[in-house]
Amino acid sequence: VQDQLIDWYDISAVEYNILMTLYAWPNIIFSMCCGILIDKIGVRRMIIISWIIALIGLSIIVYSCPIRDYFILCIGRIIVGIGNEGLSMTMKLYAIEFFTSKEYGAVFGIQLAFISFGGGLNMFISYRMYKWFNNNLIFSLLTPLFIAPIVCIPLFSLMFLEKTSILSKMVGI
Repeated sequence: VQDQLIDWYDISAVEYNILMTLYAWPNIIFSMCCGILIDKIGVRRMIIISWIIALIGLSIIVYSCPIRDYFILCIGRIIVGIGNEGLSMTMKLYAIEFFTSKEYGAVFGIQLAFISFGGGLNMFISYRMYKWFNNNLIFSLLTPLFIAPIVCIPLFSLMFLEKTSILSKMVGI
């Protein structure tokens, strides 16, 4: 994806790497803010707010494609990072309620793997979806909604297998 984004937005490799930094800095700042917000408004409200923020960010990223605006792309990456940090925090709290302490390692490992997979898949597919739909912005904005089930269904299935100890027996834990 790096080469396509560099060509599409006419940016340098350094500017591309700034996109990764803009996505990662909310992990530092918003982990504390999200924790406080979760305590104040609750896990369910926070997961809804975080999901909406992430979708807005993804929509901004896709919107930046037809106008080839790097600044708007950067704003979208920041907003996605903020939304994803809230999602990550809330999902961990749900996992803590559902699983025992002996299962945390496997569950959080599965969660992290699928979060990374989903983020990479979205970055890989978003640009291609935009081109596939002949530069139609509306269809491109729906890309995250196509990707989410591809990531979430296997994630929840693996977490369920872990809870029922089937996965633990399969890998010999």
